[in-house]
Amino acid sequence: MATSDATYRRARFGGGLRQLREQRKLTQRAVAAAAGVGPDKINRVESGRVALDVELLRTLLDIYEVRDHALRVALEAMVENLALPGWWQTYALAPALRDFLGLEQDASAVWAWEPLLVHGRLQTERYAEHLMLSGDDVVQGGKERVASMVTVRMKRQRAVTNKLTVILGAAALQTVVGGPDVMREQIAHLLTRQDVELRILPLGRPHVGLDGAFTLLDFPDGGRLAAVENLVTTAYIDDQDSLDVYGRAADQLTKLALDPSASRTFLEDHVRAL
Repeated sequence: MATSDATYRRARFGGGLRQLREQRKLTQRAVAAAAGVGPDKINRVESGRVALDVELLRTLLDIYEVRDHALRVALEAMVENLALPGWWQTYALAPALRDFLGLEQDASAVWAWEPLLVHGRLQTERYAEHLMLSGDDVVQGGKERVASMVTVRMKRQRAVTNKLTVILGAAALQTVVGGPDVMREQIAHLLTRQDVELRILPLGRPHVGLDGAFTLLDFPDGGRLAAVENLVTTAYIDDQDSLDVYGRAADQLTKLALDPSASRTFLEDHVRAL
């Protein structure tokens, strides 16, 4: 397990290059010599301690005999994205949140299990504001922090356009954030989000998701991460055995949840009852 830090995006990408190198049974020193770079360069690239340019990437992929054109294009695009300033960098955010937003931007698809809260990319402005105000006596920063975080959350919804699937626990709808009017507005917003696959998981039976929320991020290079957020940071699970467990958990929750059509009916019934 790796804990979020400022270089985790590069480290995740570098880890993929390391796997390609190891598949060819090449040492870092041999690759550095073949690529015409210093002996420590490959180590620093693979550990995420230094940025990688497209030309060096192409050289490495040639050395690793990567012929898959789609994979090469995806990797080049990811290197270019890593070099670009992210939309979130203009905001004063904790390093863990900056890192997650960068990884989310890199991902081609996101799957999220939210047992208790509406997913951040689906929240209305009023829902997000009342939700953050509820923790104002715990997280320092006051109303300025709340206003800034709501702005970031709304910007995130416009900036991130990858495929999103959300399994939403019915308990999230029963927690009245901001009062009935706010919840009616929030559910009405959910009903408009045709760009998201939203499935409601009704109450009534135990399942693996009772252990807590988690997110799966799938990347264009074929990589995957599981992200588990808490009050102060985000932990990333990247070893294959653990990812297999999270993948099976996602499959179970998806199967238990209502399909999108039935979920829409569930939301319509719930909003009328508020």
